[in-house]
Amino acid sequence: MADSIHSRDFAPRSGGMGVVELEELVRDAMHQPNWRERSDLIAAFIDGKQISPTERADMEETGQPISITNLMQRTLNGAKGQEAKARVEWKATSDEDSFKDVAEAINQRLHEAQRETYADMAISDAYSSMIGPGIGWVEVSRNPDPLEYPYRVEEVHRNEMWWDWRAKRRDLMDARWLCRQRWVDKDEAEVWFPQHKEVFKYGCYNGPITDALNLDLVQADTFDRLVTTRSSFNVLEEEWLDSARQRVKLYEVWYKVPKVVVALLVPGGKRVLFDQKNPLHHEMVNRSIAQLVKGPSFEIRQAMFAGPYRLTDKATRLRRYPYIPFWCYRDDLDRTPYGLGEGMLGPQKEFNERRSKLLWLLKAKQVFADSDALDKNFNSFLDLAKEALRPDAMFVLNPNRANKDGLRIQDNGQLQKEQVDVMNDAKQLIQDQPGIYSTMLGNAPTGVTSGLAINSLVEQSMVSLGEVNDNYRYGRRMVGEALQELICEDLEAQNLQVRLGAGKKARVVVLNTFDEQGLPLNHVKDAPVKIGLQDVPSTPAHRLQQQQTISQALATVGNIPDAAILLTAAMIDSSDIPNHAEYASWLRKKYGIPEPGTADDEDREALEAEQNQAAQDQQNQAAQVQLQALAARAAKDETAAQLNAAKAEQITATLQPIPVDPAANEDMLIEQALAQATA
Repeated sequence: MADSIHSRDFAPRSGGMGVVELEELVRDAMHQPNWRERSDLIAAFIDGKQISPTERADMEETGQPISITNLMQRTLNGAKGQEAKARVEWKATSDEDSFKDVAEAINQRLHEAQRETYADMAISDAYSSMIGPGIGWVEVSRNPDPLEYPYRVEEVHRNEMWWDWRAKRRDLMDARWLCRQRWVDKDEAEVWFPQHKEVFKYGCYNGPITDALNLDLVQADTFDRLVTTRSSFNVLEEEWLDSARQRVKLYEVWYKVPKVVVALLVPGGKRVLFDQKNPLHHEMVNRSIAQLVKGPSFEIRQAMFAGPYRLTDKATRLRRYPYIPFWCYRDDLDRTPYGLGEGMLGPQKEFNERRSKLLWLLKAKQVFADSDALDKNFNSFLDLAKEALRPDAMFVLNPNRANKDGLRIQDNGQLQKEQVDVMNDAKQLIQDQPGIYSTMLGNAPTGVTSGLAINSLVEQSMVSLGEVNDNYRYGRRMVGEALQELICEDLEAQNLQVRLGAGKKARVVVLNTFDEQGLPLNHVKDAPVKIGLQDVPSTPAHRLQQQQTISQALATVGNIPDAAILLTAAMIDSSDIPNHAEYASWLRKKYGIPEPGTADDEDREALEAEQNQAAQDQQNQAAQVQLQALAARAAKDETAAQLNAAKAEQITATLQPIPVDPAANEDMLIEQALAQATA
């Protein structure tokens, strides 16, 4: 066992706080306001446990019917449905173009982790605890099981979490400490902490420690430390040791140690801890690529306790606690969390009481009887009380009674209407308190039939939940950032090759390498990558709404071909048909439309050049076709001319010459000469 100062400290010395100092830091948890009982009561009401054992016994004694109608659960389920409908995914982005490959690699790993860890379900469970009891928690950490996915995102019950009550920020980054306590079987704890088997075997033995020593031999110094610890620990043994199940309570304490650090301000605005042993940091400073900044900061450490024994205390690289709170509201005075169930608790109680009272009045009877009204040989007043509640009651009256109207049975119908009115008011208050109207639950008010009017009422409900939804989106983003920190730690290996994309667009990028000038290239540790939430939800309900909007837009554009093709590709891409992405991509490529999110300046120039070349090729092809047509026509004309010449020769050859008389020709010449001479 490690050499330690305190008898309860089995953790090696590593620069953390001492046991006593750390316990003094978290001791103010004992003086926090008692808000957990109220939250547990609200959670019980949401689960339908709305009558205490004392109230049940009183109602059974008086004969009052037990009536429980859980209106809180149905109302809160409407808000949970909106969370599932408007759920958005994380998106890793970088403002620097030189780190786009790093952002894409982180984004791909982030979406994979979101899918494999079922992060959406954990966040949804935290949201359910947030809007009801008032606060939910999500753990983002590494999975210790080597056969499972390396990360885990799980919902944590609110009663397991304790934190520095003086913290004011919603992410608890200003809290000095945060603690989770949970029960664990001792055999599991021995596997998790094999170096402390003696602590679990002897120090956590259920019963006198001297009995445990009889089971096996143990060193004398270990015996003294364990005996001293158990005798001096001022917490009841039942609170950290379970003898029936053989369990021990583990306390996981995360705390901050103030310290002065030197940070490296890299291009893009990100600040990382300056590492003296890292030659890259020295090179960046020497080349004036980065600047050194010195100032006060903190170191987050993790300490594990098994009951009174501190097992480990180690430093971490985390800049935030691995437990993310989801707040609904916080009290202005004492900062206690509360949710929508706080205002619904009173109306729910009143509704149950009024309904139970109404049912009691419906079957209750008022009996007025004289002392001589019954024939006591056949029935008594006890029989009268039982039979009066039956619709087929039978009584044997005393024929010698003094008053003929000595037995009267009646009910009090006048009080029933008042009970119904007050009960309906309480039912309406359950929806009015959180601002969740009936249209959001699927019940439109009387007279509201227009789709626009119904959508306006639903929108009004969402507006009333504006602060709640803002807190939820903030918590969801914090979960993504905590998961990003773990992913970045696993992407810091030198010359790490990462495959991005799929199909024909797949490519391999190298992370944490250097360029030809020796400057860092794609270094994950220095990349200013930020996690945000996408603007468009990715749920089936929202995709259906998108398709309806695109259909209306298609009807509007009419005969504009480019707009119709663009919207048609978008509709296919938002559908659930198999291979929808491939179909949409093929359609865009067919008509020269860029893929969404890829049409930057270079892509647009390349696309325009490709379109211009296609147009030029089309013009050249048309000109070539025209030239071929002209050549064919010329050849046809030449052929026709040759045919005509051949025909002329043939006709000339077939004609016979006409014989001419030479004497007649001579007389004609003489006459022409005389005419010219006499003129």
